[in-house]
Amino acid sequence: MLLIALILFSGNASAADSGPLEYVGDGDLEQAVVDLECTGSGTETDPYVFANYTIDCAGFGYGISLMDTTSYVEIVNCTFSNAAYITPSARGAGVSLDNCSNVSVIDCTFISCDCGIWASLSDGCEFTDNDLSSTIDRGIFIDGCSAMLTSRNLKDASWTMMGSAVYVGSSQYVTINDTVVEGCFKSIILVDSSYIIINGSTLTGADQYGIDATGCHDVTVSWTEIGEVTNACLRFVTCAHVHVHNGSFHDSIDNGIEAHDSDMVVIEDSLINNTDTDTPSNGFGIAFYNVGNCSVQRNTCTNNTNFAILFIGCNNCSVIGNVMHNVSNGIQLYTVQGALVQENVVHTKYGMGIYLYDCDAANVIGNEVIGETELTNWGIGLITCRDGVLTDNAISGTLPHGIYVDGGTANEISGNIMENTMESTGSYGMYLQGAGPAEVVNNTV
Repeated sequence: MLLIALILFSGNASAADSGPLEYVGDGDLEQAVVDLECTGSGTETDPYVFANYTIDCAGFGYGISLMDTTSYVEIVNCTFSNAAYITPSARGAGVSLDNCSNVSVIDCTFISCDCGIWASLSDGCEFTDNDLSSTIDRGIFIDGCSAMLTSRNLKDASWTMMGSAVYVGSSQYVTINDTVVEGCFKSIILVDSSYIIINGSTLTGADQYGIDATGCHDVTVSWTEIGEVTNACLRFVTCAHVHVHNGSFHDSIDNGIEAHDSDMVVIEDSLINNTDTDTPSNGFGIAFYNVGNCSVQRNTCTNNTNFAILFIGCNNCSVIGNVMHNVSNGIQLYTVQGALVQENVVHTKYGMGIYLYDCDAANVIGNEVIGETELTNWGIGLITCRDGVLTDNAISGTLPHGIYVDGGTANEISGNIMENTMESTGSYGMYLQGAGPAEVVNNTV
């Protein structure tokens, strides 16, 4: 009889239906081995593995809860269901971690849980290959943590459009790799966090934003696709040192990428496609508001119903080497100081190629603007700008005006080539009105 009992109970460590399990400290985990609730070989050296559990969390608010441990723990191939919020410590998570290090959650499934994995005040944990599709609110919630890694997790929330796949708050050194998300209110949320890497992920169908970051710094988004969102693919608010590169951002109803009140945001080597809206204040490929020291370079913008690239109220920003196809308007700088717009290629359909309004010390150098329809307005426009430089730009196509200057003072306009094909009264290669002292030399019309 004793032998039979051992065989039955040893199954708890490898394949078991169970109620919720809670462990506080390493002493509880040591006892769990004795009680045959887990095995060893979570490593360093041979701590704990919880494998193949099926846990109904109803009435408890958690499935497996770990607190105050630095032991190497693996939770593998488990299924958690019906975890709902009860108290701050029974928060409705299938796996709940508080003040833990070195915990891995691998290949688990979460069904009808408010949250899949909740980690608070923890570090060095990894969450890999988990199915979070049936989580109601957060897939993974990381708060007050450091050195966390999430990889190859899946959340299909198209059935509910609620919550987020990953939430990171007040944390640092968090890496989110190869995450696949469908639906959600916001796919990934970052709040007051730093040194965040999002890489190789696919985020589609968010009701608001693919990635929404507020109060963060040192954020990198690379090789990631975001599309079919209602608001913007990416939004950064009061962030600094942001680097977005080699991404594909498409089919947003409002804007492709937004940055508000931020500093040192770099967007480069990415495709921004199909920003489509009937709202006049949206439809931009890349839109920056009140930012400083930001750069947009070597991107391709296509099918934007407003300006492909917009800067409003910005300082010391650059737009370099971008290509714009089938856009209503190309580049707009509004009340900007110290900008460089250089070597961009703009194919514009309806409005303006490059438009500067109320700007100081803007340098527009070596750009090419091609007007593609008779509805195009002008190639490059300067309205009430000061101390600007327009040089070595090439403007062609169906344009009523190549360069249009209205007001402003001390602008240098030199070395530009204008080949306008519009043949109508009132069309000019260069049109200046109300402008103060300006230097206009060596232009070709």
